[in-house]
Amino acid sequence: MTVEKVREELLNISEEKYKKFTENLIPGCENFLGVRTPVLKDVAKNIVKNGTGIEYALCDRLYYHEEFIIQGMVIGFLKIDFEEKRKLAEKFIPKIKIGQCVIISALFLKYRKKIKKKYGSFWKNILFLKKNMK
Repeated sequence: MTVEKVREELLNISEEKYKKFTENLIPGCENFLGVRTPVLKDVAKNIVKNGTGIEYALCDRLYYHEEFIIQGMVIGFLKIDFEEKRKLAEKFIPKIKIGQCVIISALFLKYRKKIKKKYGSFWKNILFLKKNMK
């Protein structure tokens, strides 16, 4: 699934009322479409299932808030080893705004024990990076 096809699908299913609701929830973020999270999750799963997950995870042509959410979810859903996932997350994290930080936790939930033992400094670096991005 290409970025353009995903964007087209998101534009077709967006809801103006939900867009306004989301804008009030996450001040400071822009470019909302108004697509609900369960739908975004389904789109992300389809991207991974169709074999274009890595391509989408590395894409730098994203514009809408929901596209970034999907990109984070795709990284989380990819069935790759932790080290590859960590590298994708490091490229992804600078792109997100503070209101989107919740995605980061979902990316690595599956690996929490391994992270604690081996990559504690990785998380400290992420928190430092996000804190200083203001």
